Amino acid sequence: MTPDDVARLSAPRMPRAAWEGWFWIAIPAAPSPVRWAKVHVFRSDPQRGVPIAAVEALTAERELRSWVAAAAHVDERRSTPAAGAIVAVNAGVHVHGDDALSARRDHDRWRLDHGKVAIELAPRDRIVWARVPRVLTYVGVHCDLDGEIAGEPVRGLGVLEHAWGASLPVHPSRLVRGPWHWDVLSVASSDSEPVDFAALAVSLPALGARGARARGRAPGSGEASSFSSFAVRVLERATPEPGDPAPRRWTAELRGRAGALHYEAVASTPVARPAPDVAFLGFDFEGTWRPRAGAALRVRGRGFSEHGGTPLS
Repeated sequence: MTPDDVARLSAPRMPRAAWEGWFWIAIPAAPSPVRWAKVHVFRSDPQRGVPIAAVEALTAERELRSWVAAAAHVDERRSTPAAGAIVAVNAGVHVHGDDALSARRDHDRWRLDHGKVAIELAPRDRIVWARVPRVLTYVGVHCDLDGEIAGEPVRGLGVLEHAWGASLPVHPSRLVRGPWHWDVLSVASSDSEPVDFAALAVSLPALGARGARARGRAPGSGEASSFSSFAVRVLERATPEPGDPAPRRWTAELRGRAGALHYEAVASTPVARPAPDVAFLGFDFEGTWRPRAGAALRVRGRGFSEHGGTPLS
């Protein structure tokens, strides 16, 4: 990615858009005791309706929120920035006040400082999750991660995302109901070449549709490629509560031109709940990568997962 590509990630989209959010995710490699961390800055214009992002429990006029997860606990931090405290320009995103955040661009890197999180992200692989002009744009970038979280040195996979779009006169869940499941996998590798995948499965029963989008760097590929299918089967739920979207154990398969990845995932952290019907969790996984040509390869690693809506079965 060029420095201009990196700059466009932070470029403000309001007031043309009704809302926008920036999201930073860290998945440190083993043996770090930090399993995952997430920070987001969100803002919206309440006069223009309910943000489409409400399907992920993002509705606030202004919000700064973060999570840092270990095997036994998840520390959460949340605040409401004052009016005018969120400042976004091509060179970065800043939140001024007692609960400050600085996410600044330095040529082709990002530096994020907020609370217990002080990390650098070197962007490399871009993923466009959604692009519907004037309705929803959602872009992510996989990055090389380095820095410190909760006093622990970390290296691994980072994800930087920017999303923006329209608001509606009613809550979007009244129009489109359905579950979603998002996995980000960081494969443990003995060489310096990163291996990672991100996959989203969405089911929209009201529209009779089920879709998937996935992209990642397969072992030995040296570059990112797209995958055409992502199928998930939940083996065990995190709780017996009806309607809880959080799984404890699941299997999934990614298929694309480069090959197929089948893996089994087991939750490795407690569940964080941004809202009753949204769940974040870390996981460990093991599986098999089967390239189009060549021998199958066993893979394992760490991941981060998000879930919402009626649970996938």
